[in-house]
Amino acid sequence: MPSKPTNSRLTRQSPSSKDSYCEALVSEIKANSIQGHSKYVLANAGQPSDTKNESGLPLETQEKQRTSDNLEESTINNEQYLTPVLAVPTLPADNIKSVSVVESDKPSTETLLAYNNLFLIYYSQAPAIDSQDIDIALQQSELLIKVARLYGSITLVRPYINSALMLFGRDLYMAVMADPPRWIQLSMYLESAPIFQEAIIHIVANHPYWPWPTVKLDELYDPVFEIIEQKTNVFVTLKEKANRSLFSNVIRDVEVFSRPISRESFDTWFVEQYWRDWFAKSMAKANTSSEDAQKCARGKVYREIYKSGEAYLPTILVLDAVEACRSKDFSTKSKRQGIEQDLKTLKEFAKNEVQALCVNHSMLSVEDAGIDYLTCIKVEHNELPWAKSDGK
Repeated sequence: MPSKPTNSRLTRQSPSSKDSYCEALVSEIKANSIQGHSKYVLANAGQPSDTKNESGLPLETQEKQRTSDNLEESTINNEQYLTPVLAVPTLPADNIKSVSVVESDKPSTETLLAYNNLFLIYYSQAPAIDSQDIDIALQQSELLIKVARLYGSITLVRPYINSALMLFGRDLYMAVMADPPRWIQLSMYLESAPIFQEAIIHIVANHPYWPWPTVKLDELYDPVFEIIEQKTNVFVTLKEKANRSLFSNVIRDVEVFSRPISRESFDTWFVEQYWRDWFAKSMAKANTSSEDAQKCARGKVYREIYKSGEAYLPTILVLDAVEACRSKDFSTKSKRQGIEQDLKTLKEFAKNEVQALCVNHSMLSVEDAGIDYLTCIKVEHNELPWAKSDGK
């Protein structure tokens, strides 16, 4: 039967008597190899060291020459039969650093932990994700996702990471508020609806500003960018509608403000103009704050309007302003009550106009979290990118 081909560059054949002799020499060389220098010891047993022949050379010396000649001839004629013997010299101590592993090539402790977590998950054990510091947990989660992607194991690690992050509760949503683009990228791998929806709220609400340095707008995944664009259009439309009603003459659709201006209706007209003046100044101040911080701060104005009552423009302040503009007959109880009622009617009208803007879909309390922008945008479950891809 023909022998199978081999990838080796050297092919071994059946040894002859000469081969046996060569193999014996090789064994001798190996046995006497010291620090990479071959030492040959060939003794001529039974011959005295001082015995000489006709040439005048000792027999031992002649024997060594014959052995050396035979070795060279055997090496030349039988090169194809021999396996090369490699003598590895001892490295000097100075050169050890040149062949040592570079420190920077070693995996970091965080990377090793990510691999350890992945192996734990392979054995259905919970990964070691920090449960005290949300920032550390975020870094560990991102690195675990990165390692899991290499081995096609995203679906395996997803429930473990989601479970670990959700244990943070309010701290999780505070972290999302601080850097929504980074979290929204992670949520795409985790398919986490709470994180994705929360991140969209904060991103859209800060339009047209982008105060986060970690991820740029054009670095977001296409499905994320499309949803942000869609929700931003809805958000801008809502604000434009409310502002148009509050700044324009739509307010005159309210019965009390639809009367023509006269001496008798001066108080009502003044209340309307005073309210508009307050709204215009408040928005201008919010716009300045937004530009300075490159982060939207207009939400406070709309929320004050929605609270109505004495939350803004206290009644006593308006009464004093009206009194300062009138020369007489203002101290009567009926006139003061009329102004109070006009102001209340105007505030209720404004409250209804901003109601849609002031709905809070964030998991955070806007007052407790110090959120100065609007959080009225909502992403429905069927709008989630992975829900769309599944055809749900």
